[in-house]
Amino acid sequence: MLRYLSTRDSNTFYTDIDAILSDTAKDDGVFVPETFPQFTENDWEYFAKMPLHEKFSYVFSKFINNLPEEELKKACKKAISNMQFEENYLRFNELNEYSDYPYSFELWHGPGASYHDLMAALVPALYKLAHDRHADRIGKKLLLVKASEAESAFAWTKGFTESGIEHLVFAADSDINKDKDKSDNKRKSNKRKKQKNKYNKKINLIKNYSDLDLFGNTVIDQGIDDLDRALDELLQNEEYLEQINSKGYSIQVIRDYSWPVLLVQIAYFCILHAEVLNNEKFVANEIYDLVVPSSDLSNVLAALYAKACGTRVASIIVAANKNNFLTELIRTGRYNMNKKVQNTNSPMLNRFCPENLERLLYEFSQRDAEKITSWYSDLNDSGIFKLDKNTLSNMNYLLNYGYADDAHTRQGLINAYNQYDHIFDPNTAVGLAVHSRLEKNSNNKRKTIYVSLTSPYMYPVIVAEAILGEDLDFADVDELRARVFIESDLNIPARYPLAQAKASLIAAEIEADEDKKKFYGEQEFLAGDKEAREILINEIKEAEAEELELAKRQAELAAANLEKIKLEIKDLELGNKHGLDELADLILEKIG
Repeated sequence: MLRYLSTRDSNTFYTDIDAILSDTAKDDGVFVPETFPQFTENDWEYFAKMPLHEKFSYVFSKFINNLPEEELKKACKKAISNMQFEENYLRFNELNEYSDYPYSFELWHGPGASYHDLMAALVPALYKLAHDRHADRIGKKLLLVKASEAESAFAWTKGFTESGIEHLVFAADSDINKDKDKSDNKRKSNKRKKQKNKYNKKINLIKNYSDLDLFGNTVIDQGIDDLDRALDELLQNEEYLEQINSKGYSIQVIRDYSWPVLLVQIAYFCILHAEVLNNEKFVANEIYDLVVPSSDLSNVLAALYAKACGTRVASIIVAANKNNFLTELIRTGRYNMNKKVQNTNSPMLNRFCPENLERLLYEFSQRDAEKITSWYSDLNDSGIFKLDKNTLSNMNYLLNYGYADDAHTRQGLINAYNQYDHIFDPNTAVGLAVHSRLEKNSNNKRKTIYVSLTSPYMYPVIVAEAILGEDLDFADVDELRARVFIESDLNIPARYPLAQAKASLIAAEIEADEDKKKFYGEQEFLAGDKEAREILINEIKEAEAEELELAKRQAELAAANLEKIKLEIKDLELGNKHGLDELADLILEKIG
C-alpha cells in the first residue's frame, strides 16, 4: 500500500485519500509519495497499447491504492468522453523529418485550447471519487473552487460543468501594469520576412481574450497570485469553513500544487514516453531531453516524477521569460520573491509563486524535511532563502535552464514558423529560444522534445504580430485568430466561435477572388463563345454569393451571442479584510 509523506515531516504517514482531499498536511507541508511505482519494460509495452482514458487510469492506480482501478477507469472514460477528447489529443510531432530533432509534445488540442483541459476533465473525477469514500464527507455535496488565469478559465468552467459537480471559477483579469494606451490597439507590423522594425513592447498590454472567452466565470480584477493567496487565507479561517459545512458542503480549492493536478501531469509525461517508445526514430532505451516552459514548476516536477517511474528523460531544460526567479534559483541557489513581476509576451509564465517548488526542493535536498522547514521560514520572514551546495548541485545535475526576453521569444515564434512551418504559442516559444541558445554552446546531440502547453489561438495578439505581414487591428482578437488560421490552416478550437465564423468569411472571400482570377485567365479561350462566357460568369457569382452569405450569417450570429454577454468584473482589494469578505461572500452566494 503506497503511503504519503509531508515535505516538512518525513516520519508521519498519510493515505492517498488524505493526499487528494487535504492538499496540505497539518504541518503545512505538501504531500509526496513515500516511493515511486516502477514501470517495467513489459508495463510500458502494455501501457502504450491502451486507449487514452485507460492510460490515465493506469497511472492513477499506481499512485492511488484506496480507489478501485475499475472505478478509476470508468471515471476517466467518462471525463475524457465528456470533453470530447480524440485519441490523438496528445500530439507527438516530428518538426523536421530530415533531422533527428526536434520534436514537440502538444497538450492543447482540446476544447479549451490548453493543457488545462486535461486537468479540468480528470481532476474533478479524482476529487469526487475520494470525496465519496471519505467518512467525514458522507452526505455532503462537493464544491470545487478554482482561481485561474483569464486565458485558461474557459477550460476549467467547461470541465467542471461536464462533471456535474457544483463549482465556482474565478478568472484573474488583471494586467500587471494598468497603464494601457488603447490608442496603441491598432498598429502595423512589417512583412514577416523583412523583420526590420523592433518589437513594440506595448503589445504585451493588449488582452488576448474577449468577454466571450470569460463567459461563465466570476471575473476578479486581480492577479492570479493574489487571488490564490486570498483563497488560501479563506481556507485557514475555521469559522468560515464551518459556515460552508453547515450548508451541507465540503469545499475543495484546486491549486497547482494539489495532488490530483500533479497526478494528471505525471500521467501525460508517461504517455509521452509511450509515444517515444512507439516512434521508430528512437532506438531502444534511448534517452532524450525535455524543454519545459515553466512558471509554477508543476510540469517540471511532473516530468521528474515520471522519470522516477521509469521514463528515459536525461535532462529537463527549465525555460523562463524575464520573470526568471526560477532560473536564478537553479543558477545561484538564491530565491528572491521581493522582485516585481513584469508584463511579457509570454503571459502564462508571469508568476512569482512557484507552487510546486517545495516538492522540488524536497527531492533535490534528498528529502530533508528540516531544510524545507528552514527555507520556508526564511521565505515567510524575508522573501528570500539560500540553498546549500549539495541541494544546488543535485538540482544542476538534472535541470538545465535559461530565460528569454520578449524579443527572443518573438524571434522563437518566427524561427519555428520559418524552419518548421509550425505555429507555436509564445510560452512554447520561450522554450524554443532558450534551447536554441543553449544548443549553440553545447555538444549535446540528444533528441529534444519541446513541451507545448497552450494553443497559439490563446495568444492571437502576440502570435499574429510575429508571423503575419499585414496591417492588423490588434483590438479584434477573433479577427486575429481568423487571420492566423488562414495563414496556418491550424484548426480553431470550438471555444472561439466568432473566430471560426470570421475565418469562414475570409476563406470564402479568398476563394471568390481565386475564382475571379481563374475566370479572367480562361477568358481568352472563351472569347469566341459569348454564351459559354456568360454561363461561367453567372456560376462564379452564384458560388460566391452563397458561400459569402453563409459565412456572413455565421459571423453575425457569433457576434450577436457575444453582445448578449455582459460581464460583471469584481474589483476586490484582496490585501485587506473587506476584499476578503467580499470574496468569501461570492462563494457563500454560490451555495445559497
